[in-house]
Amino acid sequence: MARIRSIHPGLFTDESFVSCSPLARLLVLGLWTEADDQGVFEWKPVTLKMRLLPVDGADVSALLAEIAEQNIARRFEANGKQYGAIRNFRKYQRPKSPSAVHPLPAELRSYVAISEMVGDEPAPFPQKGEIAPQMEDGEGGEREEGNEDTGKPASSGAGPLEIDLEDAERRCCEAAGADRLGPFSPIAEILIGGKLDLDEVLTTIRARPARAGAVSSWKFYAKILNDRIAERTPSVASTGPPKVHVLSGTPEWDAWVAHEGKSHPLDSKGGWSFPTRWPPKIERAA
Repeated sequence: MARIRSIHPGLFTDESFVSCSPLARLLVLGLWTEADDQGVFEWKPVTLKMRLLPVDGADVSALLAEIAEQNIARRFEANGKQYGAIRNFRKYQRPKSPSAVHPLPAELRSYVAISEMVGDEPAPFPQKGEIAPQMEDGEGGEREEGNEDTGKPASSGAGPLEIDLEDAERRCCEAAGADRLGPFSPIAEILIGGKLDLDEVLTTIRARPARAGAVSSWKFYAKILNDRIAERTPSVASTGPPKVHVLSGTPEWDAWVAHEGKSHPLDSKGGWSFPTRWPPKIERAA
């Protein structure tokens, strides 16, 4: 449910923002794209790590705590799940057709600036009148071309699957009979990419339980799973007509351009159709 969001230039001198560590500041920007149109996101450190900081050795739980300490976001619970609300989100993010994906308690509506601000609640950025809030519905001034937000979730044609990674990690630990196998990212990448479903992953892990051997990392299982994926992936020559539509600007698109040594003209959907989502050599090297 990633969105295109606006960045107010005053953010970079905001006292709360600059008080955060560099990775926490980067995470703040990422949370804006993860939040729904109310400014609410799921407080899932593992999922946020994979989506927003996939190549950084970051402790997202600690970064979220840092952000909360600076009152940039507030953690809350609803229906047995953990969420975060971003302070003054709707004061600067104004979707054309707002949609509420996650619950938001009434007492936090003013916190995210859906209703009129009360008291002396500070704004997230300095307000010196030099630049008006950037509108996402076409009001309040000109907008840069290509930055429109329709208020609807971005196309998921080439995006990651919605996976509850924390639950998946718990179930994989149970299947392995161990919970100290390091970062879960090797398995998470397989699940998010839709290469295998969770049931197939669990079956493979149960066949080689960690407690029965010298398994010390999820990389052990990732190698077995990727070998299985490679065996299933047909060669480009044997696939026949193109079957999978890939959007321009995605990792899959870049992989195909590198694989073929050329790009393709964009079709009406903003991409091109290929025999498989990823080039076979990329799959086998994963």
